[in-house]
Amino acid sequence: MVYKDKDEILAAFNAFREQFDAVNDKRERLIKSSREVTIQSKRIIFLLHRLVTSDSQDDQAIEAAEKKLNHIRTTLLSEIHKEVPTPDEFWLHLRSISPGIQEYLEAVSYVHFLKTKGLITYQEALLWFSDDSKIPFFPLPYDEFLLGISDVTGELMRLAITSIARGGGRERASAICDFVRRCSADFEQFTPDVRELSKKQAVTKQSIRKIEEGESCAMRTKIFLLTSCKANYAVHLRRAEFEDDPTMLDEYVRRSLSSRGRDIDDYAGGEEGD
Repeated sequence: MVYKDKDEILAAFNAFREQFDAVNDKRERLIKSSREVTIQSKRIIFLLHRLVTSDSQDDQAIEAAEKKLNHIRTTLLSEIHKEVPTPDEFWLHLRSISPGIQEYLEAVSYVHFLKTKGLITYQEALLWFSDDSKIPFFPLPYDEFLLGISDVTGELMRLAITSIARGGGRERASAICDFVRRCSADFEQFTPDVRELSKKQAVTKQSIRKIEEGESCAMRTKIFLLTSCKANYAVHLRRAEFEDDPTMLDEYVRRSLSSRGRDIDDYAGGEEGD
């Protein structure tokens, strides 16, 4: 288009300015909505960690979390849909809402694992981004899906470590560790095609090591406590025998603890070598 006079040029630039301002304003609103989705999703994850490691049942925690996730879906995600009603607008503003999408997916994936002991599928996740008629508010990119669900491995690591000290916790931690290993192996094939996934894979591998270290530490602590109890019992029995000679009792304790310490060190060395 060729502009013939000054007024036409000014009018064109005014139109460009209004369009640019409208895009910026929309981006700011979307960033604000995405930040709120992130905050509320994190609160749900914290709620789950607090409840599933207390004396309450997992079902109660899951029910409370699903209620809050549905609130995010029907309010914040619905508001985002109004801002990006078409696919073109969604892709234009994806970077503004990506953090919220991934954090929400992480919370959804965590709830799904607690409920089913498995990894959420793409179609199951898409329902959490849909209205009550199961019509998606906006597209769910595959890379966003992968990045979101890969974050759940960090939450599973925390769950495993906090579970170790509870009854049956080591079995649960071992099952979680196996699950996280499978996730890491399955996600690895997508790292060349999904930007940022390699960084998340590195975090997942760190989570696996932390769970393994937690299991090993729990076993060593158990052995140490059992050994200490036996040693204290032996000292109590020998107290009367060496009552007239405290130095003999001290020598017995020294030899006993020295022997027990070598046993523990030998076990720990074998554990790490495996």
